[in-house]
Amino acid sequence: MSEQIGGMYVGGPESSAQSEFLSLLGGRVRKQRDLVRMSRRVLSQRSNVSERYLAQLESGKGNMSIGLLRNVSIALDVPLADLVEPRNS
Repeated sequence: MSEQIGGMYVGGPESSAQSEFLSLLGGRVRKQRDLVRMSRRVLSQRSNVSERYLAQLESGKGNMSIGLLRNVSIALDVPLADLVEPRNS
C-alpha cells in the first residue's frame, strides 16, 4: 500500500519515491541551517539530535521520526511544514 506525502507516493522503505523525498528533505534542512549560519554541532545541541544523525538526514540517507524532525525545525526556527514541503514562491 502506498501513501501520498508531499505530493509523492511513497511505497516500501526502499522505494525510489521515498529516497527522493528524503534527499529533498535533507537538502532543505541543510539549506536552512546554512541560511541561519548554524553549525551542525550547534543544531545538534539545540535539537537534541546527534550530529551523526543530522549528517545522515542532510545527505538524504536518514529517515528521522517526525518528533525529531520537529525538534530540528524548532532549533532552526522554521515551520516543520516548510522542511517537509516548502511553499511555492
